[in-house]
Amino acid sequence: MNPIRSFLSAILLVAALAAQYPSLVTTFAGGNSGGTEWTAYFDLRPARALNVVQFDLNLSSPVGTPGTIDVYVTAPGGTHVGNEVNASAWTLVSSSLPFTSAGPGNPTLATLPGPVLLTVASFGVAIRCRGVAMADTNGTGSNQSYSNSELALTAGSVTESVSAPFTGTLHSPRVWNGAVYYYQRLRYAQATSYGSGCGGGGPSTMYELFDGVGSVVDLSNTGFSMGWHSIDPGYTVRQGAGPIVAPSSVPLRIWTFGMVTVSLPWAMPSQIGNVRQISVCSQGYVHFGVSTLVSDRESVQTMLGYPCGVYGLWDALDPAAGGSIHAESDPTDPSRFHVTWLGVVERNTSNPNTFQITFSQSGDIEVKYGTLSCRDAIVGYSRGSFAINPAAVDISALGTHRIGEGRWTLGLSASGTPVLGRNILMMTEGYPANSLGGVLAFGVQQASVALDPIGMVGCRQYVFPDVTLPFQTTGFHANHLFSIPLTPSLAGTSLYLQSFAVTPGANALGVVSTNGVHWLLDVL
Repeated sequence: MNPIRSFLSAILLVAALAAQYPSLVTTFAGGNSGGTEWTAYFDLRPARALNVVQFDLNLSSPVGTPGTIDVYVTAPGGTHVGNEVNASAWTLVSSSLPFTSAGPGNPTLATLPGPVLLTVASFGVAIRCRGVAMADTNGTGSNQSYSNSELALTAGSVTESVSAPFTGTLHSPRVWNGAVYYYQRLRYAQATSYGSGCGGGGPSTMYELFDGVGSVVDLSNTGFSMGWHSIDPGYTVRQGAGPIVAPSSVPLRIWTFGMVTVSLPWAMPSQIGNVRQISVCSQGYVHFGVSTLVSDRESVQTMLGYPCGVYGLWDALDPAAGGSIHAESDPTDPSRFHVTWLGVVERNTSNPNTFQITFSQSGDIEVKYGTLSCRDAIVGYSRGSFAINPAAVDISALGTHRIGEGRWTLGLSASGTPVLGRNILMMTEGYPANSLGGVLAFGVQQASVALDPIGMVGCRQYVFPDVTLPFQTTGFHANHLFSIPLTPSLAGTSLYLQSFAVTPGANALGVVSTNGVHWLLDVL
């Protein structure tokens, strides 16, 4: 079947099955019409572990208005009460698929892209509208509690959080209008990665993800510098950069969802060779070479698959609504070229953002920030072309960081979860071409031992092995297929796995290691 048709069919199936999920409904009485970007709060208390998958919403927006919602929760045992303007109490757990309003008094279905697990505890829940406005009802005490045998809900309050989550005027008590759809949590088997592999130069990607909870503004009036080096071609990154050079050129003719390719006055060395053109995107990033890939939905996976580029402030920026974008040579130093976003606002807000990416003929790059006021973003650099995803960094506390080719850091991953009676494939990936073979080790005891003293600099041992299985480093993966016995007594058992590859020249010992993987066996 055509993959697009398959995807659409799946979406339609999810919508058709919505009524089959258990649900807890509050009210659709309305009475108050909020604004776009407002946030509604309530508490949920599951009687057993549940996966929340969808919400019905009572929207005051007219029929056909497009929008999404962001869903935040507190830590287990938390509550919304007293935390409505305390951003540190909340974690963004999901953003819904796009929907259109069914109009006031009618349920509008908001489907989450994946289930949100709630364990047996109390949770504060915050639902923030994006592009649409929710209706709510004044709380009277008698209309604020709803429950069934599986779930209890206590409403609630509302904040006028237009500029950022968990800000603005608080209205309480207010009753969120809608329904929570869920199913009982049954699957507990897990295959979880921990630690990191070694074996090569620095990772080929560096980023920090601001998801609406962390503060982007901590980068205001700061910057970082990327010094080019040709050994393990990449960059040495440090905190600090020169001041923003005020633009004097005519703004680029670039609007919302726009990208313009401009020529550099010289060839600049990079990880993909000499670059003579760059493509400037309205959404806050620059790709090396010619690119037409524009997205306002910042995503680490998308960044890894996109072309090589610098992400100064990837966000839903809207130069058509305010601000300008410039690209020009430095007026006093012809070996430097600046791309500047000057007061460009975040879509559907009045939040201006000023930052500049400076490219040097030597290959050095600087990212410089003025005043920032956006709510979420990705900041960093990616070699692109489906680079390996490293751990995120804290840009504002960077110190010194290395960016390299990152193509053969050894990694171990699982094809699924270790369910009793089923098969699971373990894949060792990223070994260098000159590797001579290796072993997959597993045992019942986790370890964390630095291997620098035996010559494996930067590597760690993550398991005390009870069994080792050899493999040959041919092709792109070294695979081990395990058939897990259907033995109920194994439920809840933990196993720890790690691979090692013999790679002459990688370090003094000539051996590199992967991250660890923790198996938790269960019946589902």
